[in-house]
Amino acid sequence: MNRSRSLLSALVVVLGIALAVTLYVRGDDATDAVFDSQASAVASTIVPPQTATVVDGGMLVTAGGQHHVVPHAVGARWLPTGKVLLAIERKEPGYLAQVHRLYDPVRGTFSGSTIKGQLDLPDDSTTSIAYVDGHRLLRWNLALTKRDVVNLPTTPRSKGNGEVVRSYAAQPVTVDGATFLRFSEVEDEEKTLAYGVMRIAADGSTSDVLKGDRITRLQVSANGRSLLAVQQHRGEPCGGCVVRQDVVEIDPADGAIVGTYGAPPGYTKHWRITRLDKVGRTGAVRYEGICVTGDAACIPKQYGTWRYREGEWSMVPGSERTETWWQGRNDRIVRRADRNVLNTPLQWLHDGRRARLAGFLADDDNNTGDVAGGLLRPAS
Repeated sequence: MNRSRSLLSALVVVLGIALAVTLYVRGDDATDAVFDSQASAVASTIVPPQTATVVDGGMLVTAGGQHHVVPHAVGARWLPTGKVLLAIERKEPGYLAQVHRLYDPVRGTFSGSTIKGQLDLPDDSTTSIAYVDGHRLLRWNLALTKRDVVNLPTTPRSKGNGEVVRSYAAQPVTVDGATFLRFSEVEDEEKTLAYGVMRIAADGSTSDVLKGDRITRLQVSANGRSLLAVQQHRGEPCGGCVVRQDVVEIDPADGAIVGTYGAPPGYTKHWRITRLDKVGRTGAVRYEGICVTGDAACIPKQYGTWRYREGEWSMVPGSERTETWWQGRNDRIVRRADRNVLNTPLQWLHDGRRARLAGFLADDDNNTGDVAGGLLRPAS
């Protein structure tokens, strides 16, 4: 009898340890089910091969058989409309300024308003083109013909003994009409009192969501239906800290975490998430190592593209060497990710044929191009 009780006690201890490990890896609110977003998909226009690459004299914008070199362009972001948002340098008295303009690769012309006073192109312009200007949110439609301005809350909601300042991160994302951006409240420029994500509805009303949930990055899927995020596993969000990163999904309707997908088997804190995507019930994450030097010539270790479906992770074969942008059911752009980005060309794979594309995704002056498409093969 005593031996049976001892075995039972040992079993309870083992189960307890296993449960603790599971909670550490996946989080208390983990779920194997991939969230079925009710957000509307965004119609996407891609004419393969669709790329913006750095060349001598500017940016080579390619769409199908159309090729245009745009002088003084130093950055690019493709929009689902088939147009590309370009960062263009121009000389001002005493300094070099940058403006953002919308370029049509078919007609070879600019259209819409000219954006001034912004340092960086938006990381995510799937459903709108959004910027943070101090305590203002500037939301443009994808044609840059209509702008919505929302005054963000300036009064901190945290109480401290010193001066408490509320600030907002520079990269908002919009999905199904609602915009999300990260905020923090810091006392005397040193002590973080609060942080989280703010949701700005289509009518401009605001609400703090995901308070203290350690969200460090937000990303909308290529089809515009899903809001994915990178969640630091523990501790305050710290940007470049080498800590565990988990993948979560947020419901655009209310800003709540509705899917905790964790990380693939074999994952370590040295794996950094570089891209996120989702099609239907399948999520996708691309992982790279850390470049200590921080320059474009550094070649980070590649851990591949991983798919998450029905609670299981699987790596896309060959993705530890090759990065892919899907532009159609039978069209994709690829590059050797385990080689120097400064001299590794893009290639277009179409119906079993392979063609090299002109230009590169980056250069020594930190000019950067872009490729249209997502991590996953589109459903149609």
